[in-house]
Amino acid sequence: MNTCTTPTFAKVKSPEASVCDCGCNCNTNLCSGCGCGFACAQKYRPPRARRYSRVVGNMKIALMSFFVPLLLFGMFLKMKESTHLMSYGDKVKKTFNDMLLYFNIFDVKFPTSYINNEKILGLNVRDIEKDAYRVYPILKELIQKDYFRVFKVNLHIPCKLQKLNERCKEMQKCSVCECENDEIPSNFRTNEIEIIENKMSQEDLKKTFIESKLYKDILGNYASDNEGFLSYVDLAYNSPSYTAYEGRNIWNMIYRENCFPKEQNECEEMNSFYKIISGMQSSIAALSSEYHNLKNDFVFGDMQSQNILKNDYFKKLNYDYDISFFKEKLGLHPDRIENLYFTFAILLRALCRLKSLFSQCTCSSGCVENDKEAAKLLNDLLENSYNACSSEEFLEPLFPIHGKEILSKFMNIANILDCVPCVKCRLHGKLKTTALQIALVEGVSNEHIGSLERNELTALINALYYFADSILIVNKFAERLKLKRTLFIFCCMSIGFFFFLIVYSVIFITVRNYKKKKEKKKEKKKEKKKEKEKQKLN
Repeated sequence: MNTCTTPTFAKVKSPEASVCDCGCNCNTNLCSGCGCGFACAQKYRPPRARRYSRVVGNMKIALMSFFVPLLLFGMFLKMKESTHLMSYGDKVKKTFNDMLLYFNIFDVKFPTSYINNEKILGLNVRDIEKDAYRVYPILKELIQKDYFRVFKVNLHIPCKLQKLNERCKEMQKCSVCECENDEIPSNFRTNEIEIIENKMSQEDLKKTFIESKLYKDILGNYASDNEGFLSYVDLAYNSPSYTAYEGRNIWNMIYRENCFPKEQNECEEMNSFYKIISGMQSSIAALSSEYHNLKNDFVFGDMQSQNILKNDYFKKLNYDYDISFFKEKLGLHPDRIENLYFTFAILLRALCRLKSLFSQCTCSSGCVENDKEAAKLLNDLLENSYNACSSEEFLEPLFPIHGKEILSKFMNIANILDCVPCVKCRLHGKLKTTALQIALVEGVSNEHIGSLERNELTALINALYYFADSILIVNKFAERLKLKRTLFIFCCMSIGFFFFLIVYSVIFITVRNYKKKKEKKKEKKKEKKKEKEKQKLN
């Protein structure tokens, strides 16, 4: 096919047509009108088509500038998110909760915003935070050691109160892996209870905690045969995590059973008691938020048997946190976070006051090397300098007036815990309650506890670690929420920029078309004038 080599586009009446040098109209790729069969050398696009392509191009740029970063960010979140274990309904619910988080994200209070320079028992919150960061690395290693790792508890005492119509939604998360006989260190399998005595204290201060009437068998050590049996639990394999058990009725019962008369409710000692219970609940909420979707329920490796170390190395804890759960349980409730700090400080206070008793512990589990490391870590923990131990006001008795009454109320929690259907919740509830009971007894007067059982030392050390971890978790979520705020602002700016581009494109195109119409009208007027002038001349 021949080609029109040098097409010259001339003005014709039709705005969508031009003229080739052969004299034919060029509406498409081929010359038309004379049947010469020449093809236009330059593909012709009418003015309207060119305008349309420019609009489409501008729209593509605007859409790409918004959706490409959004798509990349979505892919990043998808890689981080583990949803293969979640049902479709849970996915929708979680997505909806995450969307709601953006609407009240600026209401979340961080640890530095709620204290108003107030002090807790003579200590600034920042001082308590520093203590938590100081004890955490030592405790993290110490609870790996066999002596502080195996916890003896009765998990099978029948509920003595009115049974609640509550069940575990996910039995696997609520279950506990109990140790077999060959997994229990030989020293712990003896019938004798190991007592750690404070040999440095005076005889009148040696009030044996186990023989005291104030001591309630929270662990079930002295339960009769028909009420259950003792279990040995490896706390490393049964670490705290989210169990999907709400326990609303249980907590209501705990607060109701530990209620004091109205005239006493305003007492500072009673308020401190309620803060301790609230702090325990806050710690559970913090740990459940961080270890929300636990993929493996062990951290520190296998137990050692027959004095042979099988595997004492760290295993990576694989879990997903839930920022919406944290926001709901703690983030919007600064008083709960304050109570968490308060309860941690109470436990650390007990450790400070019982320093001489803890220093008598030989940490003997049967494995010499492991026990030496445990003794060294325990000594490092006791010899470290803490703000809680340097405050004279903090070391004074907490409950000098209503101490016995508070202790008797606190012991009601033991019976309530036996009614919890979640075995894992029951385990860690009894552990924390045992540790807090020691702290409360130590806070009744200036006298010190003269002796403790190994199991109670284990409870106090592990509970102190869990509360320190909870404080660190609160700070982690503070940083995550700050990142969420930044991302929220970025998304708002991206959406605003996207709409700005759309509005700008529409206005730009409208103004340009308006100018072109004006120019066309002017050209038409000029052409009409020229035609009139030609007619006059003719």
